[in-house]
Amino acid sequence: MSQKWKDLFKVVAIALGASTVFLVAIPLLGQFIVEHAANPAVRWLVATPGIALAAVAVFAMRNVRRMDELEQKIHYEAMAFAFLCSVLLITSSGYLAVADLPTPPLYFFSPIMVSCWVVGLLLAVKRYR
Repeated sequence: MSQKWKDLFKVVAIALGASTVFLVAIPLLGQFIVEHAANPAVRWLVATPGIALAAVAVFAMRNVRRMDELEQKIHYEAMAFAFLCSVLLITSSGYLAVADLPTPPLYFFSPIMVSCWVVGLLLAVKRYR
């Protein structure tokens, strides 16, 4: 297996692993904050997911800048696919809310978007290689 494929599998595994951690950590973090609401020092924990996601964005953009043109095109196509899936997901969730039907919690959207990016990445890789 070539190094590029190993790198791709590593990125996909890290993305899916981080999404799983995010799905588990966010509800636990929320529960912890609610249980310790009297302590003002705990309230800063609300910002930790945003800080972590900002760090991921910076890391991702640095990696995209290091890629060659074909790799950049593959990742941008995957991001476009994920963006369109995200728009569909969020719009559908809005329609479900308007109809008073159950909607997924907001913290589900980020891992689903990452999963859509992984699917888009695999489709783009298949197309170009």
